[in-house]
Amino acid sequence: MRIPNWQQGFNAWLASAQMRQFEWGQFDCALMAAECIEVLTGTHPEPDLPGSYHSPLGAARVLHEHDGLTGICDRHLKRIEVKDMDWGDIALGRFDNKETLMVSAGSDFLAMGERATLINKESAQADIAWRVE
Repeated sequence: MRIPNWQQGFNAWLASAQMRQFEWGQFDCALMAAECIEVLTGTHPEPDLPGSYHSPLGAARVLHEHDGLTGICDRHLKRIEVKDMDWGDIALGRFDNKETLMVSAGSDFLAMGERATLINKESAQADIAWRVE
């Protein structure tokens, strides 16, 4: 369940997230999505994940153990249609020619490149979506 007044926390998190650089195991697409979920619900979906890897190889190992990004999201969230996404919901798609988790922010997604960046949903390729409740 989303916490009361989640919108204020989400807006503050969204603004601060856009100033952060990509860092394996600290702020990558999976941990960006997990932080969003924690801001909205008060609970981190995978509290052992931050700091458990520090490289692309380490991330690949963790993802393999968790059945990939889809497996992690399916374990914690309910799938919805991409067209039904709302503020703070999570999508899996492509950005910068890489598979990535993205956070819905109105008509945009917060997506991870070298840093968290807002991109227009119409220009993004989102394939699967999950509701953050």
